[in-house]
Amino acid sequence: MGKMPVLRSCAVVLVANDGAGRWWLGRRLVPARSLQGGAIHSGLSYGPNFMMHPLIPFLETARSAGGVDYFHTPNPADSAWLREMAYFLIYCVQPDMNHVNYADVATENPAKQVRFMLDIFASEYDNGYAAEMANRISERFKTSGYHAEWIYLYFAFHNPSIKPRPLAGLPVARVFAPRSVGQVFWRSDWSADGTLVHFRCGDYFEDHGHFDQGSFTIFHRGKLALKGGGYWGFHSAYRLHYYKQAISTNTVIFNDPSDPKDEGRQRNVKYMGASTLADYLAHKNPTTQPCVETGDILADDDSQWVSSTSKNLHSVVADVTAAWDSKKVKRYVRSLAFVDDKYLIVVDETETTTPDIRARWLLHTQVEPKAFSRNGGGVGTVKPPIWSVNLPKSAMLVSIVEPAKPKVALIGGEGHECEVNGVNYPYTGTKEYGRRSRNGEQPKPEPEAGLWRMEVEYPRGNTNRTFVAVLTVGEPEVAPPVVEAVQSKAGLTVKVNNTQITFKGLPGQPGQAEVGSPR
Repeated sequence: MGKMPVLRSCAVVLVANDGAGRWWLGRRLVPARSLQGGAIHSGLSYGPNFMMHPLIPFLETARSAGGVDYFHTPNPADSAWLREMAYFLIYCVQPDMNHVNYADVATENPAKQVRFMLDIFASEYDNGYAAEMANRISERFKTSGYHAEWIYLYFAFHNPSIKPRPLAGLPVARVFAPRSVGQVFWRSDWSADGTLVHFRCGDYFEDHGHFDQGSFTIFHRGKLALKGGGYWGFHSAYRLHYYKQAISTNTVIFNDPSDPKDEGRQRNVKYMGASTLADYLAHKNPTTQPCVETGDILADDDSQWVSSTSKNLHSVVADVTAAWDSKKVKRYVRSLAFVDDKYLIVVDETETTTPDIRARWLLHTQVEPKAFSRNGGGVGTVKPPIWSVNLPKSAMLVSIVEPAKPKVALIGGEGHECEVNGVNYPYTGTKEYGRRSRNGEQPKPEPEAGLWRMEVEYPRGNTNRTFVAVLTVGEPEVAPPVVEAVQSKAGLTVKVNNTQITFKGLPGQPGQAEVGSPR
């Protein structure tokens, strides 16, 4: 077949030099992907399957058959996103070898779309970590790691000369696209028994993304803090009212109780008409409608913002304000600190336009959180109040430090698992989930899709409300830490046993977390 002239022609049509040494795949795709820094905004099903699945083999074919090298562009910045994507695909795999769950996720395991991409990245960049993750996928799922119909890609792209490198050589913390889609990954280690914290706060890109900026998940031998639901029923009331909205995640939601239609949604943006990157960036301006700016990561692992007496600290500060209607929310800044591989401290600074706007701190779990007590003395004997989430192989303790006297509601169990404003939107009734039925029986909701939601509120309304929670991750029967929060000129200091974590804020930044405010 020689040089495969059809593919060469295709490559020539799609490639152009902008006169400054930058090569683009068209005028839309590569700049947009560069903005995302290798991250995938639409979840680990749609992103790999419908975008990267055809694109990465095309780029490889364009290089080998058309002589155009997207992997090693004249300006290295133009292909940096491809190098980053190799690591993004690695960091997105949980210790149990399933994907981190965010956006529309149709399949949770990486054995169908990701393996061949890792093979290409391993070969193109001599990336032994990509080769190692590819091997782990194969070992875990007892297959080549390729979907059966794509097995030929293994023979086309697998390079056995690339030596796998142990993942322990990678940093345990990584941030992707902080000013774009905003994805943060923290691990205790790279073992199957490790802990993984995932946090996201960024911008809207397209319809398979979800409106749940500022949300986090925690995995340790099971899903301890999870995203509720799963990808069933694209046009269903369940997806519209629950799965795609912030109420299905671990964040703070705001709603006006005087409006029965206000479900506590972030701004539901719909904009897929940008013809160029400049068009898209113009819509990040809040005066342009629709505005796609829905959040930014302000700092990560920056001691000017968050410091600790422990050297084992990872932190992130994110501004989630833009995700919300300015008529309700004036300010929402979320700060997270992961300390000593087992404590996640969550500080939420919120300011609403009126004290009547509800602000609810959410946590989703597989099982019902139980009020923790010492020696059977009742929840009132524990200061601050603690709730426990117990799985067969792990546990999480939730210490509510602020508000001091929280109003806590537990919503869940079958029939309430996807409840919004008192109405349940079950995924069990969707056609897609119904395919799981056996012997004609209606399938029941899955604990791993979330059965319970914990909601924390201030007892009385106030425009400024700061939430402080310490989540302790460990084995079953994990001991609760001694925790407290102290306000000083240095900032808000959260004490966890003998460790201090100080959330400082910076001069010139609006607001700073305050505890002990009137309520």
